[in-house]
Amino acid sequence: MQKGRSCNYKILNTLLLASSPFVFISSASAAPVLKSNIIEFAPLVIIIGSLIFGVIGSFFVRSIIVEKKANEKEANEQLSSMRSTLDNYEVLLAGLPQIIIIFSQENSPPVVHGQSDIVFPPYSQLENVINFTNWLSVKDSEVLNSLVIDLKKNANRFEISLKGENGHDLRISGHVLGGRAALRIRRENLLLTNDDKSAQNPIKEENQDQKLPSLSSPMPSVQDNLIDENNDKSFEYIKAITTPIVICNNEQKIIHFNKAFTDLWELQDSWLEAGPSEKAFLNHLHTKRMLPSASNYRKWRDDRLASYDLDKRREEEWFLPNGRTLKVVASPIKPSKGVIYIYEDITERRALKTRHNALIKVQSETINSLSEGVAVFGTNGRLTLYNSPLSLMWKLPMNELAQQPHIDKIAKICAKAMPQDGETIWNSLKSVIFDLDSIRKDKSERLKLADGRLIEHSITRLPDAQTMITFIDVTQSASYETMLKERNDALVIADNLKDQFVQNISYELRTPLTDIIGFTDMLALKETGPLNEKQHSYANYIRTSSQTLAVLIDNILDLAHADAGILQLEFEKQDMNALVERAKAGIVGMLNSNLGEMPVNLEINIEKNLPDFYADGTRIVQILYNLLSNAVRFSDKGSKICLDITSLNKRIIFTIKDEGIGISQEMKDALFSRFEGEGEKGRQRGAGLGLAIVKTFVSLHQGTILLESREPKGTKVVVSIPIGLEKTLSL
Repeated sequence: MQKGRSCNYKILNTLLLASSPFVFISSASAAPVLKSNIIEFAPLVIIIGSLIFGVIGSFFVRSIIVEKKANEKEANEQLSSMRSTLDNYEVLLAGLPQIIIIFSQENSPPVVHGQSDIVFPPYSQLENVINFTNWLSVKDSEVLNSLVIDLKKNANRFEISLKGENGHDLRISGHVLGGRAALRIRRENLLLTNDDKSAQNPIKEENQDQKLPSLSSPMPSVQDNLIDENNDKSFEYIKAITTPIVICNNEQKIIHFNKAFTDLWELQDSWLEAGPSEKAFLNHLHTKRMLPSASNYRKWRDDRLASYDLDKRREEEWFLPNGRTLKVVASPIKPSKGVIYIYEDITERRALKTRHNALIKVQSETINSLSEGVAVFGTNGRLTLYNSPLSLMWKLPMNELAQQPHIDKIAKICAKAMPQDGETIWNSLKSVIFDLDSIRKDKSERLKLADGRLIEHSITRLPDAQTMITFIDVTQSASYETMLKERNDALVIADNLKDQFVQNISYELRTPLTDIIGFTDMLALKETGPLNEKQHSYANYIRTSSQTLAVLIDNILDLAHADAGILQLEFEKQDMNALVERAKAGIVGMLNSNLGEMPVNLEINIEKNLPDFYADGTRIVQILYNLLSNAVRFSDKGSKICLDITSLNKRIIFTIKDEGIGISQEMKDALFSRFEGEGEKGRQRGAGLGLAIVKTFVSLHQGTILLESREPKGTKVVVSIPIGLEKTLSL
């Protein structure tokens, strides 16, 4: 730069020397020559001098352009050299048998270089070294953490030897590099002498000519290169940055800016190049309503201008009227008292953070409302998510859980609160958390604690390789489950006993009942001797009652077989007239045998050209007989009972209508229950069992039954049964 300036001065001097003779000639000739002669020669002298001045001036401008291009080329070469040096420096750090941790300023994450196998097994992630508990014991990690905090705050260097979790002896030293804290981690058995290092470090030998910066020397900061207002090379670097940046000198005037800055505030380059003051800049934005709203703008502006007197940088957030949020960093430049302003648009970041916080809050409220205890562990074994039921179930203090403890610490806490179970259970879960098998499956297990509680836990592997464990106390539900199982077993046993009792009693009753019917028939014969009218009537009553009892026994057996699932239907093509006649014969026989009862009028209507009907004939007869006998029981003497048989949509419809006392809703529900339906009159007993067997046989035929009252009196029963063609073809 200085060389270019001296060249410019030489050219300017040459220009002045070249033009001086003409000035001298014009001045020298003015004395002896008359005024008219001066006027005559003056234009010629001026023209010749102007031409020579223009030629020399063009050479001067050209030299300036050439110098500018040379400066730009030199700046690019220096930038490439710096980038190459930085790349070589990173390669050097990554290749050395050590780990370097450089702690960045504020909330930025640390930068880590080196080889992970210094403290970890092979193929481990180097970034995990930042968490000291991953490779040190809890006690040693606390010691190292305190030393690092002191290094950051007070710049106190240290060097210490610690034992790694992998068994290696580690040498850890802390230094301050370029204003930043840095850790260097090496194995004790890998420490080398200077000769050994030079012999085993070919990377360093190859790059000696590039003069790599030493680890112990401070790294140059950007601000050191921006102190001089005329340093144009540093400004070229700023132009390439997409973050808006502006630099003000100690007079609070804008001297440097980049395109991102002009685009942010919609400013003209010509206005900024004039060097306006920061005060004028803020007033301009205030006029355009682009600054954050403030009740007292002057005070707000003066507070911003106070950045020139600060000793350290200041950060604040600007909430602009257009809805954007800027993070404004004001960093003072020493010793020139200038200020660098950096504007970062954090609108989207804040929106994401807001949504993230809202999601975290919803998740927290959700898991806290669960009855299950939830614990999520990272791959390093530390607790990352939990809820209050977990604290209550395992007697873990919430303040301890808030510190995201390691699973080993949780096991120790449980060992104190639950000495018989806690430590053992949590230590067994530790192997599951550290199992990184990609094909590991989720699993559940039930644990019985020493205090009698039953805890069921489920282990789920999350997509981010974390492990979620849920605990639920199933003590009460398990007790209910055991009780219900025992009750169900008792009911099954009782039901089996009932079926055995019914079948045994039914078969035991059938033999004497057959004898009664046989001897009653013999008494009615003339060969056994004459009977008077009263004796003959008694014999008929005995026979009728015996037949009714036989029907009841058959119904009970059928119901028992149906409940046991062993009742089979025999589907055959049926003659509807024959089925009706069999049912009618049973009803007529019952009516004629009861001498004390007046017969009822039985009307039967069968639709002509019925479709073929496939069903179990015996069961259909039982359905019709029970429905008709039930209608007779609930009908008065001389009343009419109608049986209509029709077809509709491949179904046979049986409709029985009587003129009896009708039926209420309560009676509807009871009539289909077994051993129910006993009416006011003795002749109505047994109706419930008859309708129960009807419902069972209709259901076995995949049919339906409908019972309703008639107006003004009477009852209507409608039975719908499929014609059974498909079932017949499949047999």
